[in-house]
Amino acid sequence: MILPPTEILLKWPPPDYETPETRGSSLLVASSIFTAFAAVAVALRLYARIFITRWFGIDDVLICFALLFTIGTNVTVDLGISKYGWNRHTWDVPIEWIDGSLKLAYATKILFLIAANATMVSLLAFYYRLITDVNIRWFRLALSSSIAFNLICWIVFLVLQIVPCIPISAFWKVSTEAPCADEGTVLVAGGVVKTFIDVLVTTLPIPLILSMKLRPQQRYGLVVLLALGYIVTAAGALRTYYTWKVFHNPLWDYSWYYYPAFLASAVENDLAVICACVPAMRPLLRPIFGPFGGMLSKVHSFWKTKSTRSSSVLSSGRPPTSIFRSPKSPHAITSKTAIVSDEEHGHLVLQELSGVTIGLTHRQ
Repeated sequence: MILPPTEILLKWPPPDYETPETRGSSLLVASSIFTAFAAVAVALRLYARIFITRWFGIDDVLICFALLFTIGTNVTVDLGISKYGWNRHTWDVPIEWIDGSLKLAYATKILFLIAANATMVSLLAFYYRLITDVNIRWFRLALSSSIAFNLICWIVFLVLQIVPCIPISAFWKVSTEAPCADEGTVLVAGGVVKTFIDVLVTTLPIPLILSMKLRPQQRYGLVVLLALGYIVTAAGALRTYYTWKVFHNPLWDYSWYYYPAFLASAVENDLAVICACVPAMRPLLRPIFGPFGGMLSKVHSFWKTKSTRSSSVLSSGRPPTSIFRSPKSPHAITSKTAIVSDEEHGHLVLQELSGVTIGLTHRQ
């Protein structure tokens, strides 16, 4: 910890430890509400994946970790407000609180990074599972590059947060000689990079959806569903802006200026978890949103069909023919048929590329 310059300290008003001005309790209320919504979203996602679609996977495990670390982040921030005066002016914070306050801030930043990355990787893992059997080379390459870039950036900024000073204890102990990374530069740069990754990951599947042969209502409905991630991006950009203000306030009033940044952080992580859960909750949302609830199944089916047709043409040099029955049969299932699973009603839907749909009922 580096003390403010003497000329800054001389500008501070007398401390008020008894009845200090505070930012109020809006952060405590907001974090509690958004965390509750995030927990409900994860619970509904797990119910849908385990009991309805029976498609539980690594992305579900990662979102559970993301929720745990998001809750941990919010708990440390709430503790900082209630115990260490994170909603006060810096000059109204008793000196004996500073050591514990900075230790808690150290833990909060690490928890936030882990929570944010777990949510991001969960979403990318979901994209991978969606195209497991599909040979879309450009999308796989873009997806792999996004995961690699995200992990590299996360590791770099996590190391900078874990080792902000040498020794690490210099972060919360008063020192003027210990070498420390510029905290403001690290946090703002990390915020900018994370916002860029948020935009990248949210935008990544949209060209895939727009190129599909779906009805306009379905196509744009899916785009809107995936574009919910831009709300998280906006929260991240807001957090980055408030973080920048923390280190550019003229009186070094860190605790006062950090408050809106902490508020944006809590909302950002909780919203990220909620938005990442919405696609996986489609069987539960079908009664509410009608046909939009099952459209993600069609994404996988369409591209799997398209990939199969392309591979067949390339290998044989001629258009694909029936893969199960003779094309002469009026109910032949050809390679032009997309198999769409309807988890709610317990049947398979065979959707021809021409738009004809045949339903085959099956028993569980």
